[in-house]
Amino acid sequence: SAEPVFYLAEPLGPPNEDGFPLRVKTMPDAPKRARPVAPLTQGVVRPRRATGTNAPTLSASHTKDLSHVGPMPTEDGPDPLIGHALAGGKLVIEEIIGRGGVGAVYKARHRELRMPVAVKVLRESFQRDLEFCKRFYAEALAASRLDHPNITRVIDFGQEPDGQLYFAMEFLDGVELRSVIDTERALPAGRIVQVMMQVCAGLSHAHARGIVHRDIKPENLVLVPGQDDDGKPIQIVKVCDFGIAQHRALPITNQTDGYISGTPEYMSPEQCRGDDLDARSDVYSCGVILYELATGQVPFTSDRPESILNKQQFTPALPPSKINPNVDPLLEKIIMKALAKERDERQKSMRELRAELRELLDPILVEASPPPVSVEAPPASVRRPPPPPSNEQPAWLERGPVYATAPESQRASSGHLVAESPSAGDEMADALAINASAWLQRIAQITDRQQFAHALAKVEPAFRVLAARGDVRTLWTVSSTLHGMALHGTQAVGSRAWSAAQVLRVFEDPAILTQVAEQLLSGPEESRDQAKRLLVHAGVAGAYGLYGARVKLAQDPNIRPAFVAALKDFGPKAWPVVRASLEKIIVTAEPNSATFELAEDLLLCVPLVGDESAGHVVVKYLRVNVSGVCRAATAAILKLWAERAKPLLVGMLQSKDDVVRIAGIAGLRQLDAIDEHIVPRLHAILTRRIPAGEELRAAAAVALAHATASARQPAESLLAQLLTPPRNAPPERPEVGAPPGTLSKEDAVVIAVARSLLTLGGKAYRGLVAERAERSMEPLRSQLRRLLTA
Repeated sequence: SAEPVFYLAEPLGPPNEDGFPLRVKTMPDAPKRARPVAPLTQGVVRPRRATGTNAPTLSASHTKDLSHVGPMPTEDGPDPLIGHALAGGKLVIEEIIGRGGVGAVYKARHRELRMPVAVKVLRESFQRDLEFCKRFYAEALAASRLDHPNITRVIDFGQEPDGQLYFAMEFLDGVELRSVIDTERALPAGRIVQVMMQVCAGLSHAHARGIVHRDIKPENLVLVPGQDDDGKPIQIVKVCDFGIAQHRALPITNQTDGYISGTPEYMSPEQCRGDDLDARSDVYSCGVILYELATGQVPFTSDRPESILNKQQFTPALPPSKINPNVDPLLEKIIMKALAKERDERQKSMRELRAELRELLDPILVEASPPPVSVEAPPASVRRPPPPPSNEQPAWLERGPVYATAPESQRASSGHLVAESPSAGDEMADALAINASAWLQRIAQITDRQQFAHALAKVEPAFRVLAARGDVRTLWTVSSTLHGMALHGTQAVGSRAWSAAQVLRVFEDPAILTQVAEQLLSGPEESRDQAKRLLVHAGVAGAYGLYGARVKLAQDPNIRPAFVAALKDFGPKAWPVVRASLEKIIVTAEPNSATFELAEDLLLCVPLVGDESAGHVVVKYLRVNVSGVCRAATAAILKLWAERAKPLLVGMLQSKDDVVRIAGIAGLRQLDAIDEHIVPRLHAILTRRIPAGEELRAAAAVALAHATASARQPAESLLAQLLTPPRNAPPERPEVGAPPGTLSKEDAVVIAVARSLLTLGGKAYRGLVAERAERSMEPLRSQLRRLLTA
């Protein structure tokens, strides 16, 4: 008829040469009416019964199709992220803006800020790279601290429970500099200077905070419309992508294993070599862009990236005037200096490059240029926050953090706290350690938003000091109080709640969280609860910190229970870390006992997430001949695949390795899958029809106590047969060489058989157990009698 017929097909074992063994039955609750089945189209294979030598084989495409759940994605199909929410529902994806090698950029709406944002979602391969994920949090946190009119502001970042890495930026309704170059080719000197002065200003701000961009190119420079202080229309240049999504893709040489990141046409010589980079590397990249803006082309091109890398290091650039005779000689001089192969011969900073460019402008252009932006500040390690604009600064905020609570004997005549040259972070950490609640209460009472932000900026350097000291109690007090401030009032940019939330992002720094995790794993007992709260509250970043501490303290076996318990508390939030770690460990060339212990701990922490593809990673651990790893992997695959893991577990019973077979039995027992098809396999193990050690036989006996209703009768018969001694069998004697009064491995099998038989049959088999006890030696006799009285 036109109505479809619904069946349930239950897998009975692993695939063989005939296909997949299934037990098929009518679906009891199948819908009575349904849409007519679509006619079979060309390319769909009708199932047929395997006969003779023409049995179908399992092709690679067949296996791939079977491993996919849900509709197969297509190039022209809808993007699955459209309409999806990230960051706990704060970011709702609306439309895609573009795709690239790193990932895709979407336009989204920030629910709390009520504004459009751009969200970059990184490719799936990045979430599998544990080291990249840890670096992502550190660099995204640093980028989120940048606040400059010529830098695209990072609003949020994180990792979803399924591993998806993302960061949200302000939405730029503008045009890339690349599009301008493609359209206009060489630009006039005045416009070049106007654009690049703003680029230098933004990069100067970043360099002052220890951040090198590493990938300056026209695609990462966006021109957006704006207004100057007089309301006149201007173009504002925004620098994007501060190194957050750099991936290691190009080998340094054919003889080394090192890697570099960046775009070859814009990379400095030292970046091509894989050296450590400083601000002068970005100066070189800006020199390349200046060259391209002046001539319409980059200095070096080639079809082979390796050739461009070599040219960047060793070939002098052709002067721009050789390509475009109209290039200003002074601009050419600036460009050639920026393109010097030795970094010491270039402009020493973005501030210097900006100053040289500014000298090219005539007075009229200078007046029309955007207002000057911030210049480079001292290094972050010695920088102190600037005072707020208001002159009504609270006295207690300026004369020292512990002045109000310090004993009179500790104060100098100048009114400042006497100390042995403490840094701002040390001084503030001391204050918070003495009385964090009082200090935070004072901050909470500040009503002026700028003063409030300034006060929090003074507190922030203390967090790293407190983490280094292991003072998680104070860190938790500060963190929980700031969370209260962040949730109170409006979330608008610049508000008190917004400022508190910005400072709280410091608690997502992997460096701080790893130090907190060390206190959780090996610190004093009284600090462990606060440490766990800090880590779990940080979400995925906290899980990375906990993993880092576990690796660092791997030589201490006592940390393992605490690590497993803490990581389980993360739930699905820990899954990106667990999965990436397991993928990294399984490809370790020469694993040792410590490696297997770490793998076992991680497998025990696999959450109930139903991840189809990750199950294939866990399957590899099922073949590891280490009992702890194999058992943990079995429990993990059940969380990921549930009933779909049954064929795999049945297949494990066919292994020649007892460790693998024991794990397979345990998994089938957890699935309540000890049915009439499994009992015969256990029968072969228990009766030694196939080679089996005593531990495996004991595991099989225990599993029979969990037989399903359809398998109950054959399970009882098998157990009774095993417990019944043969006729005229001599009395049992103790195992040769066994210490007196100890149970042998065979005794353990007998006890397991008796316990399972009593569980299934109850009183009906008490006599049989009693008879076996009378024929047994001590201590087996006592153990069997104890079962009868339980």
